[in-house]
Amino acid sequence: MELAVVAATRSISLALRKNDEVIFEINDRLKEPHAAGLMPLIDFALKRVSAKPEDLTAIYTVLGPGSFTSLRINLATCLGLAQALGIPVYATDTLRLIAANAGAYRGEVLVLMEVNREEVYFGHFYNDLVPKPQDQLTVLTVKEAKEKITNFAGILIGDGVEKLGEIPENLIYLKKANEPIASNLFFLDLELIHILEVKPLYLRKSQAEIVREARGE
Repeated sequence: MELAVVAATRSISLALRKNDEVIFEINDRLKEPHAAGLMPLIDFALKRVSAKPEDLTAIYTVLGPGSFTSLRINLATCLGLAQALGIPVYATDTLRLIAANAGAYRGEVLVLMEVNREEVYFGHFYNDLVPKPQDQLTVLTVKEAKEKITNFAGILIGDGVEKLGEIPENLIYLKKANEPIASNLFFLDLELIHILEVKPLYLRKSQAEIVREARGE
């Protein structure tokens, strides 16, 4: 049995797969902090299918980007559980997972994920059953993002899209497909990660680091 967990943003998504079939799935926003809500949810999911942690054979997750605190908790939970059980962990980036919401659509997919009021994470993919990265992930100001997307035609996804205002006619906004869905991880070609060497994919400095640098600390 395989576990997919994504709790790197303000939402949480979890799925279990057995014999190539998704047998449990939940996608929601946590009402309590991720630290308190993630492990109990994993335990709940396993109990719902009459399973226990020892039945797991692999874990799928994301390396980031995402909320700094949520991402650390997400990775610590997945890596700690995998190390305790002696099972592998496979991962991709959060934006590619969101791009997978384009489903069977074939063509360009742009993902804009909210960073703060003035910035978004930006990812450019070509979707052909699975999204394939076309450029490196980056952080753009909202103004830069508005200018960049005018050069593309295809699908636009992500909670950062709302910051753009008017959507160009050359793009279709999938408004109800903004959140990463854990079960999609089962169908992507993922990278096997080394538990002791993995590093979160932040793409930017935390607000605390920015403040410390401004103070010269």
